[in-house]
Amino acid sequence: MEGSKRRPSLDAVFICVMIFNTPPLELFPGLMSELQEAIVRRASELYETLQGDPSKATRLKLDFLERLLERVEGKRIDATI
Repeated sequence: MEGSKRRPSLDAVFICVMIFNTPPLELFPGLMSELQEAIVRRASELYETLQGDPSKATRLKLDFLERLLERVEGKRIDATI
C-alpha cells in the first residue's frame, strides 16, 4: 500500500485508521480522490439518464443526485495532501 502501488482492501483501510488514529482521507488521499471522481461521474451519468421523466419518483431521485453532487463537488479532495 505504501507509495500507492496497490489499492488497500477495505479491511486494511479500517485497520490503518484504527492503528494510526487518522481519517482515511489523510491516510489514502489518492484513493479517496479516485473514489470521489467515480461518484461524481456515476451520479452525473444517472442524472442525465433520468432527465425528462416527469414522475414524482424520478424528481426525488434527481433532487437527491443534485444534493449529492453539490456536497461531493464542494469537498474536492486534493490527492497531493
